[in-house]
Amino acid sequence: MAFLNFLPRERDYLKLSCKPQETPTKTLLTMHSQEERLRQRGTIVVLRGRGMSNTAVARELGITKPTVRPWWRRWQESRNLNGKHRSGGPRKTSGEDDRQILDRSQQSPFKNAVAIRDELHLEVCAHAVRNRLHVVDIHHRIPTKKGKLEESHKQARLAFARRGGMLINP
Repeated sequence: MAFLNFLPRERDYLKLSCKPQETPTKTLLTMHSQEERLRQRGTIVVLRGRGMSNTAVARELGITKPTVRPWWRRWQESRNLNGKHRSGGPRKTSGEDDRQILDRSQQSPFKNAVAIRDELHLEVCAHAVRNRLHVVDIHHRIPTKKGKLEESHKQARLAFARRGGMLINP
């Protein structure tokens, strides 16, 4: 069983957020953070190292067999559970554009991403502007709007209430 010496330490991967009386591997993981993804991959390796089949591991963790297979294979080949580097697409805005977006959003806090993009004449989609704002923790830039009631609206409401008998004293 020299192979087990190369397995990740079980205690590092089986520390899941669950109640003490529950079996940690029964907890379904949500893939929101890098730490959770690494924990799940490590748990896959630990369970496979104990002799469980891909199907049993998948069932135990609430994931699919095609998720189990490549991580076990990668562990056997390289002893690495990190994901591959993904470059993503090139940035559409420059550092100067990003500063202008931030400045404009601070000057006019109720302007949305489309308005900021149009004012700065940027050749990007509104989603790119929104992403730059999200990086600095600025979210939900749509102000609530409520039109003011004009005198005609007030008179119409009063007439409606009087017709329906909703007002006791006019």
